[in-house]
Amino acid sequence: MTIGAPGDMTAFDKLRSLRSLLGLGEEVGLSMGMSGDYREAIERGSTEVRCGSNIFGARDYSQK
Repeated sequence: MTIGAPGDMTAFDKLRSLRSLLGLGEEVGLSMGMSGDYREAIERGSTEVRCGSNIFGARDYSQK
């Protein structure tokens, strides 16, 4: 699982390159991306994304 900094997709590219460097085939999935960048993650080969905010809305920290 990798989560890149907002607007920086290099983490996705690095994880994909690492999979290749280790000789792992595409049958080994890549878990990368979240609600804000899931499209870019999928374009870069992600097979799993975390998109809870898109489904449940933003977290409410006001009660803490």
